[in-house]
Parts: sequence; C-alpha cells; structure tokens
Amino acid sequence: MLQNFSIRQRMTFILVLVACMLAGMFWSTFRTAYTARDMGILETGNVMFRDQKEKVYVATHSMALALGVIASETQNHDERVRLFRNMIQDIRFEEDKSGYYFIYDQTTNVALPTRPDLVGKDLGGAKDADGVYFVRELNSAAARGGDFVEYIFDKPGFGNQPKLAYAELIPGTSMWIGTGVYIDNIAAEQARISGSISQQVRAYLLWIATIAGFFAIFFFIIAILTTRDVVVSLKHTTRLIENLASGEGDLTRRMPEERKDETGEMALWINRFIEQIHAIISRIRENAGGLHTASGAMRNESEVMADGVRTAAKGTQALSDAASTMRNNMSGIAAAMEETSTNTSMVAAATEEMTSTIDEIAKNAEKARQTTGNAVKRVEETSRKAKELGDISREVGQVTQTIAEISAQTNLLALNATIEAARAGEAGKGFAVVASEIKDLATQTAKATENIRNIINHAQTLSLEVGEDVGHVNSAIAAIDDIVNAIATAVEEQSVATREIAGNVLQASQGIQEVNENITSLNTLVRNIYSDIDEVRSATTAITATGDAVNSQAGEIAQMAETLEKLVGRFKLS
Repeated sequence: MLQNFSIRQRMTFILVLVACMLAGMFWSTFRTAYTARDMGILETGNVMFRDQKEKVYVATHSMALALGVIASETQNHDERVRLFRNMIQDIRFEEDKSGYYFIYDQTTNVALPTRPDLVGKDLGGAKDADGVYFVRELNSAAARGGDFVEYIFDKPGFGNQPKLAYAELIPGTSMWIGTGVYIDNIAAEQARISGSISQQVRAYLLWIATIAGFFAIFFFIIAILTTRDVVVSLKHTTRLIENLASGEGDLTRRMPEERKDETGEMALWINRFIEQIHAIISRIRENAGGLHTASGAMRNESEVMADGVRTAAKGTQALSDAASTMRNNMSGIAAAMEETSTNTSMVAAATEEMTSTIDEIAKNAEKARQTTGNAVKRVEETSRKAKELGDISREVGQVTQTIAEISAQTNLLALNATIEAARAGEAGKGFAVVASEIKDLATQTAKATENIRNIINHAQTLSLEVGEDVGHVNSAIAAIDDIVNAIATAVEEQSVATREIAGNVLQASQGIQEVNENITSLNTLVRNIYSDIDEVRSATTAITATGDAVNSQAGEIAQMAETLEKLVGRFKLS
C-alpha cells in the first residue's frame, strides 16, 4: 500500500505518527499522574480515617475504663452520675475543640457537656439529615461490646458535617460512654494534599513536555533534512533516467558518486548500467551500418543475378524457337522419307522427281545443320550462364550468412540489454522497450535472412539442375548435329549418284528405309530436346522469380537496417 505514496508523503506520515505517539505518551503520563494523585489522596483519606477511628477508640475505651474504676468505688447511682459528669465536663480535643464525651443510659442522656438542656431526656428518636437514629445505633454498638457509628451532626460554625463516633459500656454499670470526631477535616486534608500533588504533577508534566518538545523538534528537523536530501537525490536520478527513456537518450551523462549512503550506491550502479547500455548501443550502431552495407551489396548481387537470369531466359527462348523449327523440319523430313519409302517402286520412273526431292532434302539438311549449330552455341552459352548463376547464388549465400551472423549478434545484444533493463526495475522500462524493439528487428532480420537463404539454396539447386539439363540438351543437340551432318552427306552423295539409282533400286530402297528409321529416331530425339528446352525455360522463369524475391528481401533488410540505425541514432554517445 505504501508504494502508492511518495517518499515525502511517507516521511510526513511518519512524522505525524511520531507526533501522535508523543501526544499519546504525554496524555498517558498525564492520566497516570492524576490517577496516582487520586489514588494517593484516597489512600491518605483511608489512613487518616483509620487514625481517627484508632484515636476515638483509644479515647473512649480509656475513659470507659477510668469511669469503671470510679463506678466500682461508688455504689450510689446519683453519686456515680455526678462524678461521671464532672469527669467529662471540661474535656475537649481536636484543634477546633469539637471533640467531647457523652454518656447515656440506654437512650436517655446522662451527661452532654455541649447541651446540658438535654440531660435526662430520652433521645432515642433523634436522627440526622440522612435519617440515621444515631443514639439508638450508638446504644446498639455499646451493647455489642463497642463499635463505631457514622452519622451527620451539626458542627458549630460549619453546619452539618460527617462525624465518626464510638460507644462502649462503662464497666459495672448499665451506662455507656461515647465520643466522636468530625471527619470533614479528612476531606480538607485530602483537598490540601490534592492541590500540592497537582502542583507537583503539573511541574513534572511541564518538564516532560519541554524535554519531549525539544526532542520532537530535533527529530522533525533531522527527518525533514533527511527527507529533503533523499528526495532531491532521487529526483535527480529520476530526471536522468527519464531523459534516457523518453528524452534525447544522452548516454554521456552520469550521476555524482560522492555520496556514501544508499543513494550513492544506487548512483554508482546506475552509472555502470548506463556504461553497459552505451557499449551495447555503440555495437548495435556499428552492426546496423554493416547490415545496411551488406543488404545493399546483396541487393546489387541479386540485381546482377536477375539480369543474368533474364538473359539466360532470352537465350533459352531462342533455343526453344530453334528446337521448334527443327522439330517441324524433322517432321517434314520424316513425312518425305515415309513417302519415299512407300514409292520406292516408282523411283526408276521418277528419277527426276527424286532428284528434286533430294535437292530439297539437302537444303533442309543444311538448314537443320545450321539450326543445330546455333542450338549448340546457345546451349553452351546457357550452360556458361547457368554456371555464373550458381556462382552468383553462392556469393549471395555468403552475404546471407553474414547477415544471419549480424542478426544473431544483434539478438544477443538485445537480450543483454533486456536483462540489464530488468535489473534496473522501474527505472529501466524505457531501455526494455528499446531492447524489445531491437530484438524484434533482429528476429525479423533473422527470419528474412532464413527465407533468403532458402530461396538462394533453391536457386542453387535449380541452377545445378539447369546445368545438368543443358548438358543433356548439348549432348542431344550434338548427336542431332552429327546425324544432320550425316544426312547432309548422304543426301549429297545421293544427289551425285542419282544416275546410279535407276540401276540399284533395291539398294536405294534399303538405304531409304534405313534413312527413314534414322529420321524417325531423330524426330523423336528432336521432340525430347524441345521438351528439355521447355523445362529449361520453366526453370529459368523460376530462377527469375527467385531473383526478384531475393531483391525484394534485400530491400526489406535494407529498410530494417535503416530503422535500426534510426532507433540507435536517438542515443547520444559522445
């Protein structure tokens, strides 16, 4: 819960709490002192009351014993009463002379120095302000062997006041003697003691309050200075981290490390963290530049490869057209040879027509020889370009490997930055965002590089297959060229030996049959060549698409490198 409040608010809360605690302690001390005062006053009253009771008991008991001695020496009742009266008439005690003796026979007064007008009267019906029949109670107390009675009685000059009396039988008589003291002086003494103790308590509390106030002021000053010092240091740290996270990203700034407390230690580790981020961003900036250069080189290489593939495609198209023409020519030759084989029996009669046909065959054979010669040249050119395409693919593969290594290193650096930002806690969230973006870019670069690598590998495979197919086509066209040359030679010989055909029809028929079989095989071979060339053309088209994809991927890598350079460019390194 306290993490939602600032340090200044927490320290203020602590100060208020300490103030409340001091106030509570002062109030507790105040209550304790006055409670002790009240208990002391109460105990003082109890002690004084016990002293009064003891005093009244001793005075009454001693007088009763003395009067018992007089009673034992005097048997006459009236004489005893007279002696008793004379004995207690002038006795007074207490400072205010409010204490005196009185004698009763049951409830009839025998001697009462303060009120002689009541002597001889039955005072059993007398009661005080609280309704206590005090004469009856005293008579009962004396009959019990002596006891105390409290009641309200008039005190001269003070009105009704509480009084403590003790009554005891006079030995050898039916009379009892009693005396009493007013106990209002106990309350007065308690009030005096209360005033004295209250004055001392107030002086003691004033002394405590002064000392507590001094320490409270001292504590508040120390707490305020400490809070201000800590808050200022933390605000300086916060401004530095805020500048790194959302401002210019100045990695050249450092915190002062002169302090020896926890904030100084925090400043030391923050500076170490900034130094590590500085090194990481520097390395990322260098690698971003290298990545941009490598992507540009790969794009140039891919463009060269695309140009080569397009050239090869044009050559393959020309080769395909030549093969198509050759296929048509060979079809015509096959048809002619078939017709010649069918009409062998008519060769003798149609020698002139045969000569014309052979001349046409010679022309077509020469054309086929030229076509096959051109095909051989085209195929050789295609084989050379396919080899160049394989070399270019391998060079692009090397560039892709370099980009993959840069991406892996960038990903490792981004991971280190993420770890360092996590160690910094809340203060490192801004660096964690940058590190996450760098890591995402590195991951995208790695994926793009892997796609390029797969495309290049596929292109290399296609290049090898094209090379092999072109080699087969070259071999086939060479065989066709040999056959066409043989046909041309045979036709030329046939043209020279036309005059001998009439005499050797059977041999001509057999030769024409053999030529027909060869032409059929040649026609089949030409069709196969055309099919192979068509496949070469399809492969060339695929390679062209691959080159375009490589070029596009290189453009994406260049764009990623530019974005990465912009991100790291936000940080000031020098």
